[in-house]
Amino acid sequence: MLGRYQIIRRIGAGAMGVVFEAVDTERDERVALKTLHKLDPSALYRLKNEFRAVADVVHPNLVTLHELVSEKGQWFMTMEYIDGISFVEHVRRAPERSAPRARAALRQLARGLMALQAAGKLHRDVKSSNVLVDARGRVVLLDFGLAADSLVDSIDATVDEGILGTPAYMSPEQACGLPPTQASDWYAVGVILYESLTGELPYSGPTLKIIAEKQQAEPVAVTELAPETPQDLADLCMGLLARDPAARLDGAAILDRLDDLGGDAPQGDASVFVGREDLLGLLGDAYRASRSGAPVTVYVQGPSGIGKSAMVDHFLADLVRQDSSVVVLSGRCYERESVPYKAFDSLVDSLTRFLRRLPSVDAAVLMPRDIHALAKVFPVLERVQVVLEAPRRTFEAPDQLELRRRAFRGLREILAKIADRRPLVLTIGDMQWGDADSARLLADILAPPDPPALLIIGVYRNDEAQNSPMLGELKRLYSQSALRHDIRNLAVGPLSASESRALALSLLERSDLHALDQASMIARESAGSPLFVEELVRQARISAAYGPSDGTPLDISLEGVVRSRVRQLSPAARTLLEVLAIAGRPLLQDLVVRAAGIGEATVALTQLRALHMIRARGRHEETILECYHDRIRETVAASIPSNRQRTYHRALAEALEVAGESDAELIAHHYHHAGEESRAARYATLAADRAAAALAFNRAADLLRLARTWAPTGTPQSQELLIRHADALVHAGRCAEAAPLYLQAAESAPSAAGIELRRRAAEQYLVSGQIDAGVKILRPLLAAVSLSYPSTPSRANLSIIARSTQLGLRGTNFRERVAEAIDPADLRQVDVCLSASKGLNFVDPIRGFAFALRGLLLALQLGEPRRVARGLALTGLFMSSRSGEAGSTRGAVLVSEAEAIARRLDDPYLMGLASIADGLANVTLGRWRRALERLDGGVQILHDRCAGIAWESAVAQMGTMRSLLSMGRLRELQVRSQGWRREAEDAGDLYSEVWAALFWAYARVAAGKPEEARESVRSAIDRWSHQGFSFQHLLAIAVEVTCDLYQGRP
Repeated sequence: MLGRYQIIRRIGAGAMGVVFEAVDTERDERVALKTLHKLDPSALYRLKNEFRAVADVVHPNLVTLHELVSEKGQWFMTMEYIDGISFVEHVRRAPERSAPRARAALRQLARGLMALQAAGKLHRDVKSSNVLVDARGRVVLLDFGLAADSLVDSIDATVDEGILGTPAYMSPEQACGLPPTQASDWYAVGVILYESLTGELPYSGPTLKIIAEKQQAEPVAVTELAPETPQDLADLCMGLLARDPAARLDGAAILDRLDDLGGDAPQGDASVFVGREDLLGLLGDAYRASRSGAPVTVYVQGPSGIGKSAMVDHFLADLVRQDSSVVVLSGRCYERESVPYKAFDSLVDSLTRFLRRLPSVDAAVLMPRDIHALAKVFPVLERVQVVLEAPRRTFEAPDQLELRRRAFRGLREILAKIADRRPLVLTIGDMQWGDADSARLLADILAPPDPPALLIIGVYRNDEAQNSPMLGELKRLYSQSALRHDIRNLAVGPLSASESRALALSLLERSDLHALDQASMIARESAGSPLFVEELVRQARISAAYGPSDGTPLDISLEGVVRSRVRQLSPAARTLLEVLAIAGRPLLQDLVVRAAGIGEATVALTQLRALHMIRARGRHEETILECYHDRIRETVAASIPSNRQRTYHRALAEALEVAGESDAELIAHHYHHAGEESRAARYATLAADRAAAALAFNRAADLLRLARTWAPTGTPQSQELLIRHADALVHAGRCAEAAPLYLQAAESAPSAAGIELRRRAAEQYLVSGQIDAGVKILRPLLAAVSLSYPSTPSRANLSIIARSTQLGLRGTNFRERVAEAIDPADLRQVDVCLSASKGLNFVDPIRGFAFALRGLLLALQLGEPRRVARGLALTGLFMSSRSGEAGSTRGAVLVSEAEAIARRLDDPYLMGLASIADGLANVTLGRWRRALERLDGGVQILHDRCAGIAWESAVAQMGTMRSLLSMGRLRELQVRSQGWRREAEDAGDLYSEVWAALFWAYARVAAGKPEEARESVRSAIDRWSHQGFSFQHLLAIAVEVTCDLYQGRP
């Protein structure tokens, strides 16, 4: 064994090392393994050079290199195993067929060497033993130990190492010490052909004799040694052996003389770009505008394949060439990728790479205070050393919403710090597949005050924008005036006929009359699509490389080109492509091969890459495969029968399971499409847990909805999923959506559990502002726990008087007991009262006060300290807000008692609640600064150390807005109310949204926009409960009166 490779046998040796047949035990695949005779600097350099020189060059007629390894001091490289014989042996095996064999093999050798040279490489050691032919007739060029990257490299190597190569195959110029060129490699091909046709080398004898004769004499003519050789082959061979490199034939001549039109291997320059000057100019204008201190967003839209990404890439490459200080962070959304914050996941990967390249001192300066919160959402950031070394907060935020807020703040801050120092551009591709959470994160980055001065380029398909969660949410968010900034839209349309023709000519790399006619035809057939132009050109260039034409007319559509290429594939390659098309997203190579059920996949993968059907990035176990373009994936997937699609989905799901893949949502997706709903539900539930842990609450709720759809109905599992779905909606702030699910769960729950679920439903309706629905549930719920709902405000007032008197007489002393020692039915009474008090607090304060008093008295009687403290805080809050200075004093005493219990129990929730209650009491007394201090302090405690505190945060925000308004801090009021309103809209929290809209209206009056204020108030109140007259109605009237006074209409 050598690492994970099991050595089978020795198959060859050379001056530098030994080649073995081996088995990669991880992939169960045969490979060739090349190691060194001895570890000396020169040999090690050549081994590394052999691998690195051509590791990125892929062609069916070049051996595929796998990896370069150092294992316990032993260096080796692995490559594709070729079970074949030498070129010469293959041609001469059947003398009567030597000419046809030579033609067929020479075509392939020429294509392979041309692909190598097109990549800027020289082989420098082409010889018969380095060209193998397998049993299927595939010709493979190997052994790149002397390969050089360029003419400059070959000159350097010649100077450093002298004459390199095998004398018999060496060109005359190379033999006399001149640097080798491409022509030198073609001379070696001529030697191989000569040997194949005649059975002899052109020159023989001692090395010095061979070198001398090459400078002085022509070799014996082929036809003299092998008279049966066809004259065209003999002439071709002698043309390759011309002593003058300038007169020597090359690969193009070989293919031309063998009538191999269009079969040359070079694929053209993929970076060719033509046209779009007007759009590039607009992008440049946007970049310059972003340098003036404010963000600019450009949305680049157009259909798939129209060249949107190519244009943006060209613009960015040109921008970086002009100014190397520009920082470009790129991200992309994938259709079936299930990571939270799709649009930002790969962008943060790009940010991570940028930070890792910086000196530690420079990277440390960019660290935001909330870097650890950001790293919890995007763990890849922990690859950056300065992130790991950054100081942590004293209290990590256990509340998921607060952790998300901190993460958002952290990303905004680090981007702002980069933008303060260097020009910054963010790009997000395929936004049509982004999620709503990504839209909210983007909006948070751009929200006032003082957003980062950067350029954002978003790219999306306009024909898929309508159903995009991300684009839909961005449209809604951008409609808010506070988020309006410099937004520009660029529509990318088809290339003009002349631009299409110019692109085709550039890719064809010819300008003869035939090429001009061909380019004109391609331009017409492409309808201005750069993708069509490239694919049609590529099809024309390589169609002959995989067998003779079947006479089928050229299909001018991309789908037709794809179907044509699929027909050319081997069964293994087709299966791999179909699996990748069904996967619908990039996947690890090993996983794709396992799902396809293919043993040795190297040749199939090589064919797919050479045909531009797939692309690969990374190396070995980290190699990622994806379809070369979405249209290829879509065309292939559409052609697969439904039964085979289900088979592939099942194979992918099982391969993902075996691999220990953490993407539970992807596994759920494949099991669902395989028809295995129960397994799909299990993985969707697991994916929901992970989404919630990453603070993507909306995604978690959506996944649980899918899990409920797929799981069997009428089972304990379906009941559990229903409750978990409701809980996830609450965590996402979608409380009104959660309430009916709790009610549905209550219908089939046991009596006690049903009461608890109905209590949750009532509370979620009430705290989200759905007052009528909440009260409708609350009335029978109270009856179920032997309590009643005051039928009128007068009855509620009587209850307040009676229970206030009772509280005054008995005091607040209690005998402490643990909850487990108390009858659960009695605890439920307290919980229902406190839920009703919370929900009615600033909506129906009389009934809310009545329930607070009743809950407090019940809690004192039972003696459970946490419920006592909650009752004291809520009752103290009501007393402070309705009873003048005397009431405020009594309320303050109750709040201080609640705070004392909280400190004794070290309960952060109760400490935060008591601080907020005290802050609201100070609002009532007009102590605005003290109120802000206590409100902000309470909220900070809750956000730092508690979870599930949406209502508490909302009432604190209300008190804060009231204080800012009373102090005349109207600019701050506008910013904070707008941020509160945006968060409330995201969460579906009507209660907070209405309060925020009312306070924001005051700020708009102060800004001289009374009509905007009226519109805000009326829009909010129209959505509010019309039963009774609440604080919200009172404040709305106050705003309307203020607008009248401002406009001189008293």
